[in-house]
Amino acid sequence: MHVSRGFSGGSLATLIAVVIALAAVVALSIASSSEGGSKADTNERQRTGPPRFGFADEFEQHLLAMQDAADLEASIGRLGIPWYFTEWARLDDLYGYFYSYDIRPIITLYVTDPPRFEPGPAPTLPPSVPEPPQQGPQPPNLPPAPPVPDVQNFKPSEFAAQAAYIAQRYPFARIQILNEPNLPQFAAFTVDQTVEVITATARAVHEVAPQMKLIGPASSPDQGRGYAYTRDVYHDLPDDLDYVEAAINVYPGPGHKRALRQVKKAWRTVKGSGRRIWVTEITPGIYEPRRQRCNQIRQAFAYLKRRGAKGILFYRLRQPDVVLNTQGRLWVVNQDGSRTDLYRCLAKISDRLRQRGRPGPPSLNLNVVDRTKLARGTLVRVRFQVTSRPDYGALGQGPKTPAVGALIRFAGERVTANRRGRASVTTSVDRAQRLRARATRPGHRGDQVTVEIRRAANQKLINSATGRGWRKDPAD
Repeated sequence: MHVSRGFSGGSLATLIAVVIALAAVVALSIASSSEGGSKADTNERQRTGPPRFGFADEFEQHLLAMQDAADLEASIGRLGIPWYFTEWARLDDLYGYFYSYDIRPIITLYVTDPPRFEPGPAPTLPPSVPEPPQQGPQPPNLPPAPPVPDVQNFKPSEFAAQAAYIAQRYPFARIQILNEPNLPQFAAFTVDQTVEVITATARAVHEVAPQMKLIGPASSPDQGRGYAYTRDVYHDLPDDLDYVEAAINVYPGPGHKRALRQVKKAWRTVKGSGRRIWVTEITPGIYEPRRQRCNQIRQAFAYLKRRGAKGILFYRLRQPDVVLNTQGRLWVVNQDGSRTDLYRCLAKISDRLRQRGRPGPPSLNLNVVDRTKLARGTLVRVRFQVTSRPDYGALGQGPKTPAVGALIRFAGERVTANRRGRASVTTSVDRAQRLRARATRPGHRGDQVTVEIRRAANQKLINSATGRGWRKDPAD
């Protein structure tokens, strides 16, 4: 008698039900894990996304500057007003212009009316602002404006009330609490006084607009203890003010190496606070060569992007109407609308800041620098030049510098590049051939070049090149 080893009808149905249940559980777990992964990826992208780019300029003086900023695809712009400002109708129109150009305004509150121009008196705002193409978003029921403060008797509570009202009236904007308060013309506060103003203002704004993140002050790097002042301010802030983000002002000095050191110094003094960092002013020196200026900016922006800067504001965009005490600083657009050499540089940077190309290791570039040199007999001497070039990812590559200490291998010999990035190899060659030279350095991408050794018409050995950077001997 044949005995079936299969499942009975009831047990088979039970097995199918169990398999379906297990499949449902597995599918649910996969979906939940993929959803969690996508959220984690989104959070990571938000955390490490490209910095916002814009300009710190007197937009209330130059409405044309907004068009220039829009042409450069800026997404933020800083607008400075005194803390006792009460001409809300004019500020409403400026707010509408920012909104029309899709540029988020950063309203910086000063304790004193900033003397922007020297020599001569500080200019007044234009008597009227043309009606903007669109009105910026505002809540339907605004509270009454705070009373006009006593300018001669500063009180942090009145400053905080003004900032809270601005946060309610202009929800599309951001607020920066003070700027360079260590300077005499901007209040000359001590660290404790600055911390008191920030604490009172941040809590007042957070009470009426809890979703808004604030930007703290950046100190002047040249006066009033410089970056140490900024470090102490953010170190002394209460722990519950985690919605106040940090800010630095950077003015790179001459030379791209020194400029990058200054940017790194500014960043490192604030990064210990654990807050997101804004660069609210940055510009190159006016006495730098044109190409050097662009390299300074690109190096600084690449470093700040790599470190996760929240936003970068270039100071300034448009040339002022009167002589400006720039201390050797530049602008991007002249009064007549013509563009300076910085315009093209910033246009490329603005476009590449939004790209996600990750920086890579520096690359070496190996070349032969001298013409054919012959020794007696079959000895051949070849001189090499090796340079290093940093990779800034989407921002392109930086300037070339001598690759000091790079190792060059050629014809079985090993030599090290000197401080000028040069090295020579003398070797014995008894026949025409091709030899490959390689350059390596720790932490760098290597490079190589092919050197061809061949006989000339006079039967003497000479060397020429088939790789880049080599010049053939005129005798050929």
